This record gives sequence, structure tokens and C-alpha cells, in this order.
Amino acid sequence: MAPQQQQQQEMPPQEAIRRYNEIMQESPKLVQKITELEMDRNEHKLVEETLQPLDPSRRAYRLVGEVLVERTVEEVLPSVASNRKNLEESIATLRGHLEKMQGEASELKTKYNLQTEASG
Repeated sequence: MAPQQQQQQEMPPQEAIRRYNEIMQESPKLVQKITELEMDRNEHKLVEETLQPLDPSRRAYRLVGEVLVERTVEEVLPSVASNRKNLEESIATLRGHLEKMQGEASELKTKYNLQTEASG
């Protein structure tokens, strides 16, 4: 593994610039996806909080794809909670990936003394 690590650390400057630019292009896309998922998660949480105090046998409608399906609160609530948990896990995974990418960009910038253009 030592030669592979050494190879990663000793990339040509052009490769470092290319990788840095690639990271800088991917980062905003990742931030946007995280924001979208956070909005979905908040919506799921709101629905979950709204359904919890209701009678479990009360009718509830759920949009599945493009079809509105009639169910009961008892049937809908667990799936909404499960979806919210899945969204939270996805958000955490994407945040970890974003932090890793930003760390790599910072290392490349420091190691290869990359200069960024000042905007404005």
C-alpha cells in the first residue's frame, strides 16, 4: 500500500489542478443536493408531527408516484417515519463526503500552493 499512497501524494501539478477544479465544481452540486434532502426531511417531519395526534383509524392520503392512495394514519405514519430516517442517513453520508472533498481540496491547495481567483 505504501507505493499507492506515495503515488497519490506525488501527483503532477497539472493533475493536482485538475483534481482541485473537479472538486470545486462538484462541491456546490453536493451542497444543493444536501439542501434538497434537508427540505424533504423537514417536510416528512412536519407530516409525521401532524399525523401523530390523530386517530390511527382516520383516513389519510399518500402520494405514491403520481397516484394518490387512501390509507389509514396507522398505515401511513410508519412509512413516513422510515422515509425521514432514510433521508437523515443520506444527508449524513453526503455531508461526510462533502467534508472529505473539502479537506482534499484544502490539502491540494496547500501542498501545491494553488492560487484561486478572487471573485468580485
